[in-house]
Amino acid sequence: MATRLTGWAAIAFAEKNNCKLGKKAESTEPARDDVEIAEARRIAQVAPDLIYVEFDELPPTNVG
Repeated sequence: MATRLTGWAAIAFAEKNNCKLGKKAESTEPARDDVEIAEARRIAQVAPDLIYVEFDELPPTNVG
């Protein structure tokens, strides 16, 4: 099952997991899925809702 985080939570997740972020489409720009953390921070200063990260959750393990 995929989980989506947006805004500053997405940036924090990407920093911890060394992954790129996505950016939603705007009227003047298409959507992207290759946003670096530094660029995401700049975008989030103005419109944090444009930034997101999606990831698959791992199923819980049974530790007994």
